[in-house]
Amino acid sequence: MSKVSLEDPLTHLRRERERCLSERELYEARLFDLVDTVVVINQTILNYDKAIEKLEEELE
Repeated sequence: MSKVSLEDPLTHLRRERERCLSERELYEARLFDLVDTVVVINQTILNYDKAIEKLEEELE
């Protein structure tokens, strides 16, 4: 048996919009976290490259 909603259509649309906005904010936050992670990984790789170059220079 399906549940019948007693709320008016505008209230339903408002709630649906809020839910979508919340999901969008959540996805945006996750995206920014991923970007931050990529930046940290990239910086780590650059630091390792510099350290390797320095060690290679010292060995020459």
